[in-house]
Amino acid sequence: HDATNSQSGFLSLLRNQTPRDQFRLNAQFRQDHFQIPYDPNPNDWEQQTPPGGNPYYVSFGLRDAQTERDSFILFNWVHTLSPSSTFSAAPFFHRNQALYDSPSTDKPVATTWHQSSNYVGGQADLHADLGINSLSLGAYSFFQAESDLFGAHINNGSAPSQTNTASAANATLIEAYLSDHLRLGRYVTLLGGMRLSSYRAGLNETAAYPRIGATILIPRLHWVLRGFYGHFFQPAPIQTVSSSVLNYAAALPSGQNTFTPLPSERDEEHQFGIAIPFRSWNLDIANVKNRVNNFLDHSNLGESNM
Repeated sequence: HDATNSQSGFLSLLRNQTPRDQFRLNAQFRQDHFQIPYDPNPNDWEQQTPPGGNPYYVSFGLRDAQTERDSFILFNWVHTLSPSSTFSAAPFFHRNQALYDSPSTDKPVATTWHQSSNYVGGQADLHADLGINSLSLGAYSFFQAESDLFGAHINNGSAPSQTNTASAANATLIEAYLSDHLRLGRYVTLLGGMRLSSYRAGLNETAAYPRIGATILIPRLHWVLRGFYGHFFQPAPIQTVSSSVLNYAAALPSGQNTFTPLPSERDEEHQFGIAIPFRSWNLDIANVKNRVNNFLDHSNLGESNM
């Protein structure tokens, strides 16, 4: 059994207010509900205990479920400054909610995990074509307010239970960026940029990450060679679970653990490739490599999404 249902709606409005001004309004709401898969037949082989061993996977008593809601509203103003330059501003509001609930009799652990986040922010961009340069600069920022409810009822007696506990935290992200595409004749284009981030949450972090690249068009053949190297910054979650849950998870068999406090993820990417046109076809060959520091991921605690 793994019942699911989903509802969503989307709104998009566009108005050309003047020959130089365009307004856009986008909004969306989505709700998903899904049941954690379980086998309702207690006599299936995977739920039996072999001699001298443990059951492969006992799930017939599980009735865990998760409900997720996500909505946003985004307003965008695009203003033409000149035939070669534009300015845009886009304030937004975003709400995200995830509710995970387990029956209190779940074994070995019954998990409750409720998380709600509200984001208020905006982005402003300026783009201009100046001779052989295509310049872009801008800023992006949001304020996040998060509330959490977490509890873990340990039903097999292997550790003390964690009663449902509420908490709240805030975070602020401020970013600025600058990038340029430099066209050196018909065949060579260079690109470069820099993005600066300041993240204030449980940990206060700053990051500066450059990006460079190039494309080369081979005359007559019309093959395009390309290469790119860049750094990226991904803010970490605001909150993690309590030390008592970490202590319980540390005593579980290998492969079962929960969130641990982490600094923000920092990625490094480099790629190169070639595009070869042939009649109405295009052959594209690429090599991409990512190196991740402070990888943000998780694995299950019991049947939950922790």
